[in-house]
This record gives sequence, C-alpha cells and structure tokens, in this order.
Amino acid sequence: MHTGDFKQTYGELVALTDSPPVWLWSAVLLLALILAPYILNAYALSFLIVILITVVGALGLNILTGYTGLISLGHVGFLVTGAYAYAVAVSKYGLPPIAGFVAAGIVPAIASLVVGAPSLRLKGLYLAITTLAFSFIINTLILEARWLTNGARGISVQRPTLFGISFDSDAAFTYLCLGFALLALFATLNIRRSRVGRAFVAIRDNDTAARVMGINLHAYKLFAFVTSAFITGLAGALYGI
Repeated sequence: MHTGDFKQTYGELVALTDSPPVWLWSAVLLLALILAPYILNAYALSFLIVILITVVGALGLNILTGYTGLISLGHVGFLVTGAYAYAVAVSKYGLPPIAGFVAAGIVPAIASLVVGAPSLRLKGLYLAITTLAFSFIINTLILEARWLTNGARGISVQRPTLFGISFDSDAAFTYLCLGFALLALFATLNIRRSRVGRAFVAIRDNDTAARVMGINLHAYKLFAFVTSAFITGLAGALYGI
C-alpha cells in the first residue's frame, strides 16, 4: 500500500519531491520572486534581499544541524569570515568578484577544519559551546588584524560585475541573491538525497548504529562542517556586499 511517507523504489527515495502541489507552489513562489523587483519599492526590496541572503545561510546551517544533527551556535563566525574573505580579495587585492566568491567559500571551509576537528568527539551542549566560542574568537581576530581587515573601520565593498553583467542596482542585486539562493537550495537538496546525505541523516538519528554500518563518523562530521561553512561563507559575502 502506498502512503505519503513510505518509498517503494530507489527513484522515489532520491526524488526531490513526488508531490505535484509542491512543484506547483514552488513555481508560483519562483515567479513571484522574479516579478518582485518590478513590483516592490526600494524599501521592501531591501527586506527581500536580506531574506534571500538569510535563506543561503540557513541552508548552510541546515546541512550541519538539520541533516547531521550537530548543534552550532557560532555559525555567524563563518558568515563573518566569508564576508571579510570576499572584501579582502576584491577590495584590497583587486581580484575579480568570481575569485572573491570562491575565497568567501574556501576560507570559512578551512576555518571549519580548525573548529571542527577538535569538536568531533563533542555532542549537544558541549559542541554548541565550542562553536559559540569560535564566533567570539573570529570577531576578535577581525578587529585586531587591522593590517588586513582595517579593524573596526571595516572595508568598503562595491556591488559586483559578473560576466559583463552589472549588479549595481537593487533589482539586479536581488536577482543575484535569488540565484545564489536557488543554487544553495538545489545543492543542499541533492546532498540530502545522495549517499553522503543519507550518511549525515544516519549519524543524526543514531551515530552508534551508523558506525556499525561502516560510516566513518569523524570523516562525515568534518565534511558536514566544511560543506556547511562553505555555503554560509557565500551568504556572508552577499551580506557584506
């Protein structure tokens, strides 16, 4: 008997969704977001931009907390790291925006190794405290490294031009944020239905059973940290812009 939850085939298991209403309302939402810059005023559009950037960051956090079950209270540290990685690369060293976005993902991913590796044996509240401490350490380092980050003065960042397309206007920047949100959404959905994603969920549900099934807990937890930090760093770059 077919139900709404039980999957009878592997294809159903890895499908994004088998619900026609989900596809319909997703299409309606996407159409509304595409038309929004032509309908909303600048004030309302600024809220939409912040919402789309927050969606990217939340999807990054969801890989770590939602999929793998690792609690992080210091993910803002990766957000800030991504913002400054982009700003330093583009504004201080004159690299193209594409290189800036790559740096905004890679630098937080490397930072996640620093906080993730010692935290692999921690769970629950202890892991949450460790990640929270990381966010305070990152903020302090940014303020003290004036030679690189300008300290409390910060770095001025201009809106980018990518592939000859200027995203200087609010409408254009909204579409850029929407593009990143869609990419992050499809990336996280595909990670969830992959072998790696199913390993994440197994660790979340019962890490002892996952270990018995042959899942390397340390490797997958570290991969969850790195992937989550990479996506969150991209959200930080957008927020910094």
